[in-house]
Amino acid sequence: GQFENQQRAAARLGIVVPIALAMIFLLLFVTVGSLHQAMLVFVNIPFALVGGIFSLAAAGEYLSVPASVGFIALLGI
Repeated sequence: GQFENQQRAAARLGIVVPIALAMIFLLLFVTVGSLHQAMLVFVNIPFALVGGIFSLAAAGEYLSVPASVGFIALLGI
């Protein structure tokens, strides 16, 4: 039942996520017109997430709803 559904969903995500990331990279490349610039933007997103988590920890804050909205906005940019 539920275990099989989870396995199917994980397999589907294993296909969909790389395709989505490739499409995002392609859009970045078309937008900026440079492979170097597109890679620079694409690689810096995980660093921004780590910086946000460290900032929350340094401020002594928890992952609250406003912080989650900030992370969603960060990923949207």
